[in-house]
Amino acid sequence: MVAASLSPVYLSPAMADKKTIRPAVAYMLLILCAALWGSNIAVGRYIHADFSAETLAFYRNGVALTFMLLFIRPTWRQLWPTLKTHWAIIVPAGLIGTALFNFNLYSALQTTTAVNGAIAMSLTPAVVPIIAYFMLGDRFAARQALGVAVSFIGVGIVLIRGDLNVLTSLDLTIGDLMAIGAMICWSYYSVLVKKRPDTVCPNPFLACLLTCAVGALLPFFIWQAVTSTILPTNTMNLFAAAYIGLFPTLVALVLFNRSIDAVGPSAAGHFQHLVPVFAATLGILFLGETLHAYHGAGATLIAIGIYYANSSAKTK
Repeated sequence: MVAASLSPVYLSPAMADKKTIRPAVAYMLLILCAALWGSNIAVGRYIHADFSAETLAFYRNGVALTFMLLFIRPTWRQLWPTLKTHWAIIVPAGLIGTALFNFNLYSALQTTTAVNGAIAMSLTPAVVPIIAYFMLGDRFAARQALGVAVSFIGVGIVLIRGDLNVLTSLDLTIGDLMAIGAMICWSYYSVLVKKRPDTVCPNPFLACLLTCAVGALLPFFIWQAVTSTILPTNTMNLFAAAYIGLFPTLVALVLFNRSIDAVGPSAAGHFQHLVPVFAATLGILFLGETLHAYHGAGATLIAIGIYYANSSAKTK
């Protein structure tokens, strides 16, 4: 998951002049985006033994920033004015919503499964209304509160693995808690970027955001280079790290925002719910992970909670 916002972002000026794609094509592209973002979780789990969370987070954002700067070369002069004017949004979005989000996510995947990480991230649509209430003053109805509570119960079932003894003994997996932290960071990011004025050119905005993230992760990357290793032990893992930076990041971003032009942000946003489905499926098929009954029970409650939390906003 790396979409900067639900407003279009073009990685080159020429992209803004392209004809809007057909809705049917847009829906297929949105499914592909969800699959790419889901693969980020699965691939992150696959190569967790070869990379520290700091290193993988740096590679992801560094690769994305490098390719993006190449694409938006004509707008380089706008980078500093954009950062200087909108630093109050860009800096926290880059530090918390991008750098800390990726660090928490990849730290979680060091010890938890892709299935658990995916289920934790699926809570995002239920948490966003809470953060929007405090940050933007959005209304938070009783039905939304009920939906959030039900969703949290669902995540709780997954965290305790369907066993109340885990709760009484506080035998929680640190990776699951880190995944919750990643979800909170992403929820915060999703709300924060809504404050970006429509008049701001999205290309320099996103480039500045990625620059902040890379800058924040650089000291930890250097520390890893000095004390440990920053290179993978085999070529496959090197390509996997490059894949995370390019496809679930930039490619998915381009496809996602091209699709928004055709179907609108609301319809596009619903496809975010497919991300944990793809992540869990890939984890089961390619990583040998097991789907337990408590996963199904937790996911069902999360889905019900998200339905209540989102449908209430439409009925007000």
